[in-house]
Amino acid sequence: MVHPKNRWLESISIEQLNTIWSPESEGKIMKWSDVNPEWPEEDIKLFGRGQDSGTYDYFTTEVTGKTRSSRQDYTASEDEEFLAAKIAADKNSLGFFGIGAYHRHWDTLRLVPVDSGGGPIYPSIETASEGTYTPFTRPLYLYVKQDALQEKPYLKPFLEHYYSNLNQWIHFTGYLPLSEAKYQQVLQTLKTATPKATTAAADR
Repeated sequence: MVHPKNRWLESISIEQLNTIWSPESEGKIMKWSDVNPEWPEEDIKLFGRGQDSGTYDYFTTEVTGKTRSSRQDYTASEDEEFLAAKIAADKNSLGFFGIGAYHRHWDTLRLVPVDSGGGPIYPSIETASEGTYTPFTRPLYLYVKQDALQEKPYLKPFLEHYYSNLNQWIHFTGYLPLSEAKYQQVLQTLKTATPKATTAAADR
């Protein structure tokens, strides 16, 4: 996300994100023009999730190539409302967090599409479910003990109801639904109750 008045950043590549966020960039990549000479010679103000966050772990893995490895001179917080407010207050800001916070502040923030090699892609229900918003679409899982399915007769009907209706409301929570085909695959897994059953619930 960036400030709405940022009009020079039409899209950003994984390589450019690595240039900005890698540990080696701290103290060196400080201005937008340090990343691209066509961008303004203005200080980049960086914001993102804190280091206790799974979002931070995933972001650093995909951007810098090493989990929990990034520059440390950025404003970090587990509070997405705080981050959204900070980004919305500075036209030189750049930040990352889950898509749900953007949906709550779409009128004060601007999404930047990410180019991972196939052209710029915006995050959306369609690109998440199709798997085209890469590499920042990740599945989240529910893990179900096989013994619990057998010992608790109410659990299986609950899960079948949950997955049969999940894609109708999950996006209201800030998560994006998977494709209908994937939910049907999960339901089939529940039906056969294979050992060590794991089920993907949503993308974030």
